[in-house]
This record gives sequence, structure tokens and C-alpha cells, in this order.
Amino acid sequence: MPPRFITYKNGQQHGPYSESEMIAQIQSGITSRDELIWREGDIDWEPASKLLAGILPPELPAKLKHSRIGIASFVVSLLTAGLVIILVLVAGVFEALNPGSLDDDKSPTVILLGVFVMLALMVAILAFGMALASLIMEKNTKKTFSILGLVFSLFTVLGVIVLMIIGLSS
Repeated sequence: MPPRFITYKNGQQHGPYSESEMIAQIQSGITSRDELIWREGDIDWEPASKLLAGILPPELPAKLKHSRIGIASFVVSLLTAGLVIILVLVAGVFEALNPGSLDDDKSPTVILLGVFVMLALMVAILAFGMALASLIMEKNTKKTFSILGLVFSLFTVLGVIVLMIIGLSS
């Protein structure tokens, strides 16, 4: 006669279960591999993984989750890139409506645009740091958003620097 198994949960014994029923319980998560079970004829309770060794299918690796810091860096870098694009468009509209209005460094419009560009640059650098920290420090997480945050923030920083160089050279 094939062995039967007993489980013990919440102060109550459950079973007896056949070998196939016990394997089905483990695969469905009702019983864990580490849970103590008893096999008819044995003296002691043993972990299910030990009593069913060789017949239990291998454990699937845990599903990795996305890094929360990586997601944050991605979102912040996208928002920052969007802000820089909007600022460039606003500057273009001002220049188109009033040619030469952005040539005066003391103009409130120029100062305000400059302040927002500098803020966007600082936030993009912050997003870059968050992405880098996520890639280096967070283990056992997906790195997709961290890499995207790193790339978008880097392009935003480089874009702002290129715009500054173009502005200073004209």
C-alpha cells in the first residue's frame, strides 16, 4: 500500500493524503515545501521537501519585481524631459511673438525661463542619481525602469548642457 501523508495546520491534523494529493497541495500553495508533514510508518514529522524529495518538481524561481526607486527615477526623468521640452517651446513662442525679447538678460521672462531650466537640470541629475542607486544597491529586482531612468535623465542633462552652450555661443 502506498504511503499516506498527514499535515498539521492551525492546531488540527489534515489527511491522510496520497502522494499525488500531497504534491498537488504543495504545487497549489496549500502546503509549503518547508511545512512539517508525517508519512505513515515514520516516527517523526519531516519537511515536505525532505519526505517528497525526488518526486517534487523543482521550485520555480521567485518572480522579480520592478525596482521602486527605478520606477521613480524613470517617471521623474520623463517629467523633467517634458518640462525641458515645454520650456524650449515657450522660449520659441516668446521669441517668435517678440523678436529679440530673449536677448535682454535682465528680462523677467529670460530670468524665469533660466530658473526653470536650472531646476529641471537639478531634478534630472537627481533622477540620474536615483537610477544609479537603484542599479547598484537594489538586488533581486528588475532593472528595466532603472536603466530607462538613467538613459532619459542622462539625455535630459546632456540636452540642457547643449542648449546652454548654444545659448552662450550666440
